[in-house]
Order: sequence, then C-alpha cells, then structure tokens
Amino acid sequence: LYTVYLKKVRYHRPTRSLSSSHSDSDDEISHLEWETVRVRFVKAGTLKKLVEALSTDDGELETTYINVFLATYRSFSTPKEVLKLLLQRYEELAETPTSNGKPDYHE
Repeated sequence: LYTVYLKKVRYHRPTRSLSSSHSDSDDEISHLEWETVRVRFVKAGTLKKLVEALSTDDGELETTYINVFLATYRSFSTPKEVLKLLLQRYEELAETPTSNGKPDYHE
C-alpha cells in the first residue's frame, strides 16, 4: 500500500550559454521556479514487495524509506531472509532485457 502526496521542489533551469545575448529580462532570471512532484510513500506490504520497493526498475532510491526499512525490518523478518530477497531482486533486474533486447549481465 502506498500513500501519494505532492511535494514542491525547486526546478533547476538549464544554465545559459556564454554566447547567449544579454537581452533576457531580469525578471526571467531573478525569480525561483518550482514544480510539484508526486511522491509515493510505502505504508504496508508483504516482505517481498517491501524489498522490491528498495530498488525500483528505474534505479531511483527513496533514502527515507531505505533508512526506515533497515531500522525496522528485524521486527518482522530476519537478516538472512531480507538478504535472500534482495539477491533475488537484483538477479531479476540483471536478467531483464535492456533496450537492445539482450539481458544486462554484469559478470
């Protein structure tokens, strides 16, 4: 189960090149720009799904979730079981075909 909330984060604009003209208005440069992003926060799940949430398919990690998981997993599992599931998860990710259609093995 996930809770989804909106988070306001600063948007980083690309820097101007040295060759660009100085005709840009100061208003365009001086104000901060923000964007709102959707953030998923894990509330509950099976041990397998909780471990899967540690490593997403796109490689993004939620450090808050990792810290909470590592601080609490011993209350509902063992280090051996969590390590086994982590290894299985990374083996699954390594066998997933990449954009060229071949598995991405790291030997």
